[in-house]
Amino acid sequence: MSKDQNKTQTKLEDRLRFERFLAQISARFINLPSGEVDNAIEDSLRCIVEEVGIDRSGLFQIDEKDDLVMTHTWRRPDVQPIPSRIAARGGE
Repeated sequence: MSKDQNKTQTKLEDRLRFERFLAQISARFINLPSGEVDNAIEDSLRCIVEEVGIDRSGLFQIDEKDDLVMTHTWRRPDVQPIPSRIAARGGE
């Protein structure tokens, strides 16, 4: 196999592994009782951190003031937390 074919094969394998990973995370939420959703989201964020090799992952929503409010997060134990609210509009 040529070097280019090897690179292409590696890229395809990486893509397939990542797509399987996303499918596994998505499958967790099928028929999940509403009381378990928050824990499943946080565990999924943990899986993302570990799979991608990053320090933290989080979900934010925009409130009525257009600020970002953290709804769920997961971080490695040695990583500092980030603010739970971030002003998204800037100074006016």
